[in-house]
Amino acid sequence: MIVALSSFLLSRCDLRDAARDYHLAEHHHHHDHCCDCGHEHHHDHPLSMAERCRSALCDTLSILKTTWFWILLSVAAAAALESYLPLEQITQVVADHSMLSGLLAAVIGFPLHSDVFSITPIIQLLRGMSEPVALTFTLSAMVTSVPSVVLLTQALKPKAIVRYVGILVLLTLCCSLAALVIL
Repeated sequence: MIVALSSFLLSRCDLRDAARDYHLAEHHHHHDHCCDCGHEHHHDHPLSMAERCRSALCDTLSILKTTWFWILLSVAAAAALESYLPLEQITQVVADHSMLSGLLAAVIGFPLHSDVFSITPIIQLLRGMSEPVALTFTLSAMVTSVPSVVLLTQALKPKAIVRYVGILVLLTLCCSLAALVIL
């Protein structure tokens, strides 16, 4: 539902100039060439598998160099949340099933880097206390994170990133409110 609504809302935004200019030849270091001839230029022939793999590896390493800190920080925050946040405090905050609980779950979830393995224990814990709060945390942790926003800065301009993240946050909070009312 969030994917469909966010796609619809983003299609209504004027994002014609949202993408950053990205030129492969300028992106790579001076020693990266499209072939072994020693000059930076483009050939009319398609790249070989080895050339494509080399290009993909260079792009991956370049992005990793600019994002590794944020990915590591976010993974550490998720681990710290899981390991050090006392169960009693979570239970106390979530027990009233109020909108504040859903909002708190969203605020905690949005910046975290998450995958199914890192947040499953947290989801199971929250689900036992409040299903709407568990849903809110799951959605917020999955729709965006600090590392994903950092990666988006490689492709999108700040205005587009703010719109994208804003729409995802708004839709997640709307789902949270709906879950609190329905469940």
